[in-house]
Amino acid sequence: MIPKDIIEREHILKAMEEIRKTGYIPPNRRAKKYLVEHEGIYYPPKYVISLAYKYASGQELHPEEFHGGKEANTFLKSKGFTIVEFKQINK
Repeated sequence: MIPKDIIEREHILKAMEEIRKTGYIPPNRRAKKYLVEHEGIYYPPKYVISLAYKYASGQELHPEEFHGGKEANTFLKSKGFTIVEFKQINK
């Protein structure tokens, strides 16, 4: 379960910045069906949430501790982000 009361929009933005700066997403953390879009850049939702938790609490949230798909997408939408399917951007 995503700790919704801890992760704020600012933490998500910091996670996205980290991904942008390093240019690295671990192979096992790449998105499978959905992406979160911000300023024209697409990110794997579940990995973004894991990193955002690091900025909120000091430790990364392990992927086994929460679900991708509906849970991750609903959470990110609640923070004002846009979710897209791969097929929408790969046309």
